Amino acid sequence: MLVILRLHLFVRRQLVENGNTYTASNTYVDTFYNAAVNGCDSIVTTILTVNPLATYTQNPSICQGSSFVENGHTYTTANTL
Repeated sequence: MLVILRLHLFVRRQLVENGNTYTASNTYVDTFYNAAVNGCDSIVTTILTVNPLATYTQNPSICQGSSFVENGHTYTTANTL
């Protein structure tokens, strides 16, 4: 049996397939011996794309006594998010 997978991961994630760990964009071929019900081998081709994490920078200004909410966190003083 021949199987082709197209997968997308984010940086710092990994794919474990047939005992192999993949963390980089590439095309990987694994053979699963006697994997099918009828005892036949299976060949799996994985096309792996590793995407960078999205980042952004904010420089919010708040007046003394006010607050700034980001992703459920409330900030009331100068801080690096």
